[in-house]
Amino acid sequence: GTLWEDLGNGGTTGNDTVGTVETTAQVGTFSPFTIATTNGILNPLPVTLISFDAAKQGSQTYLNWVVAQEEGISMYIVERSSDGNHFISINTVNSINSAVQHTYSVFDNVPLNGTNYYRLEIVDNTGKITYSDIRVINYGNQNSFVIYPNPAKNYVNIQSSIAGVAYIYNIRGALVKTVTIQAGVNNIDISKLSSGIYVGQMNGQKKEFMKE
Repeated sequence: GTLWEDLGNGGTTGNDTVGTVETTAQVGTFSPFTIATTNGILNPLPVTLISFDAAKQGSQTYLNWVVAQEEGISMYIVERSSDGNHFISINTVNSINSAVQHTYSVFDNVPLNGTNYYRLEIVDNTGKITYSDIRVINYGNQNSFVIYPNPAKNYVNIQSSIAGVAYIYNIRGALVKTVTIQAGVNNIDISKLSSGIYVGQMNGQKKEFMKE
């Protein structure tokens, strides 16, 4: 804001590890300095992300991250993707804004079949965000049943080659619907479900779909 004066970029040297940054003009009055960009989204947030890890624990993914020197952080949003490009939020954890090192952790109770990509979105109190590196967990690539259309409105079709019981979970991993499935195409009423992301599971296989 107006409390900061942009002294310009007069040139840089070095690499990501060591180097110099010069101001455009000579500085005669000294006060706190910071290095930043003119794009607020790219500026570093007031937190040190020491680590972000994902690991299998049975049929779930355990995600944890270690931070230090939190200041003005609003929340951490855990995001998941099936392709590494399009991410959705699966969990949100409020920051405790600790000055000392602190560990946060959550579970993805219903990970997808195949490759799961996870990242951490860090949001400060002004709405600025930054992202962690992506972590990858693979749960195999079998597809014994199909759910369509995606997105769906009041009904969704579950197509299976065998009969059985299908379970529908919300993005938090809570069971919201249980249905008996016959071999072939089954038309399932989801009109009472809230809009959002869901995961259908049958015989250990999972499919993600959106309810509009």
